[in-house]
Amino acid sequence: MRVALVGDEFPPDIGGAAIYTYELGKALAKKGIEIHFLTHWHRNQPLEEEIDGIRIKRVKGFVVPRFNRAISPYSFRRLHSVIKHGGYHVIHGADIYSPLACGGLWSARKRGIPSVFTCHTALTYNPLVAIAHFPILRILRRVPAVIAVSHAAKLFSQMLGIRAEKIRVIPNGVDLKTFNPRVDGAKLRRRIGAGTSPLIVTASRLTPYKQVGLLIRAFKFVQNELPDSRLVIAGTGVEEKRLKRLARELELENSTVFLGKLSHKKIAELIAAADVCVIPSKVESMSLFALESLACGKPVIGPNRGGITSVVEQGVTGVLIPMRDPELLARTLVETVQDTELRRSARREGPRFVRKRFSWELCASRTLEVYRALR
Repeated sequence: MRVALVGDEFPPDIGGAAIYTYELGKALAKKGIEIHFLTHWHRNQPLEEEIDGIRIKRVKGFVVPRFNRAISPYSFRRLHSVIKHGGYHVIHGADIYSPLACGGLWSARKRGIPSVFTCHTALTYNPLVAIAHFPILRILRRVPAVIAVSHAAKLFSQMLGIRAEKIRVIPNGVDLKTFNPRVDGAKLRRRIGAGTSPLIVTASRLTPYKQVGLLIRAFKFVQNELPDSRLVIAGTGVEEKRLKRLARELELENSTVFLGKLSHKKIAELIAAADVCVIPSKVESMSLFALESLACGKPVIGPNRGGITSVVEQGVTGVLIPMRDPELLARTLVETVQDTELRRSARREGPRFVRKRFSWELCASRTLEVYRALR
């Protein structure tokens, strides 16, 4: 079987969609599926190459750097040509917010190729959400099958008007060779000068949706209780300059470290160095950072809405709260740092939970079932 995964994001891009495409593609390739990833081209990249069993095919055309999205007609003409002549049995749109993925799904329907898309999103309904998604709904509603990364993402897909019987919930996986309790974070602690200080970490794309500013404001209150504590933020994005300015304005520049984009291995070391890992978003469909933190045995603080509620067990592997009040988040951070029993529980139960339910091999096997049902 030859499958085309289509999307705008692939490592070294950061974010869940990029990791999902790479890890799922690699796991499917190990099962003997011929995987092509169709994406846009950046300067100094080859038009074609193979990475870990995934054949990458890149199409030229204008890309909006701020959002890392291809939008030019030339890109879509090239994409359609690749699909037309590619001999694909399935087209898989990796992310509904990728113009290339939506273009690939449209091309698949035009050519009678079975298709599926993955929904990574778990927004709640309001009229603005419905209006914002209207341009892509004509494509998405006609796709024969949908993969939702959580039950929250399934509900969001249904909110868009996609029938429940078309949707299969298949959670993301975790690279357990990279993320596990044996990872050593001591070197990273030394690098940032944390020593034995309480260390709070987060890793995400720095966009307004991720609410990292809320975490920085909460950390100002944490400093009153834990003056030697440190906050480490990994990732890049459109909010980076504003967030660094906020840290300076709150006089946190000496206790807050921005590490920028990190490799998978370095993210694992960052988690291993942490006392607590934080996801400050209002809602997450299925946070890979949360899964990776649990796999390393670290307690997670996250939103009490969305897919993360099926991942973090309250009081056992972390704490879930409404993500809107910096003082509430600060109190939760201090209590979690000081709660040795919770941290011991997370180290014991987190890795066990992830190993049982969230491997990429399992994700690939279930995804392959969807592909075969389409044919």
